[in-house]
Amino acid sequence: YEGTLILSQDGEIRGRPQVAQLIRKLGAVNVSSLDPHYEKVKEYRTFSLSALLHSAFGLLKGTEVKGDFTFIASDGYRVTFSAEQAFHPKAYLAFGEKKSNPGPFYMGWQGSKFQSLQDYPRPWAVIQIDYQPSGSELPDLLPPSGLKSASAKHGHELFLAECVHCHAINRQGGQVGPELNVPMNILSYRTEKQVRDFIRNASQFRPGVMPPHPDFKERDYRGILAYFRAMADHQVQEVSN
Repeated sequence: YEGTLILSQDGEIRGRPQVAQLIRKLGAVNVSSLDPHYEKVKEYRTFSLSALLHSAFGLLKGTEVKGDFTFIASDGYRVTFSAEQAFHPKAYLAFGEKKSNPGPFYMGWQGSKFQSLQDYPRPWAVIQIDYQPSGSELPDLLPPSGLKSASAKHGHELFLAECVHCHAINRQGGQVGPELNVPMNILSYRTEKQVRDFIRNASQFRPGVMPPHPDFKERDYRGILAYFRAMADHQVQEVSN
């Protein structure tokens, strides 16, 4: 098995262990479970995610861990988990599988209760885990004074749930899709109708990886647009620490 995992804290790299080093330190177990990405039972060689994080970041077992852990994929896709989620006893980090290669590392969950990809994301091609002890690494996704309207607040919640894995606001978020606020807010060069239609089904405009959103309701579109309008007055060219 091959692969290098970058471990960082608040963006500062703390180590680059190889798979072989992690096996020697943590041990490895086979996990067989239904995988919703493949819609069938898959068997992986894995590390306990809890054991890996305790070891990697010098966290004492038996003590409460606070903060967030962001999993970063090779294509720029990002998923942030709370400490409670990351240390769930059923969470694992896979590094090998017999018939496919979602690596170098693939996060998953063992058991039939964890099939919702929205509630229990499974990022693949993971190359880095970043620990933020103080919590959210995305302060610039909100104006300093907060959002005023209920619609914009709903849009912010939707952006965190549906968009931030691939898109950034003020250079904070994923890097699969385009940045949406700097140097220009998306509504300064796209009409609201174009943005709505693109969110609804991006593939009607061009091939790509952005999924359609057939379940979005009128309230959701209004919320996302209200959030974009609010962020147009809060453009941050430099990423906050």
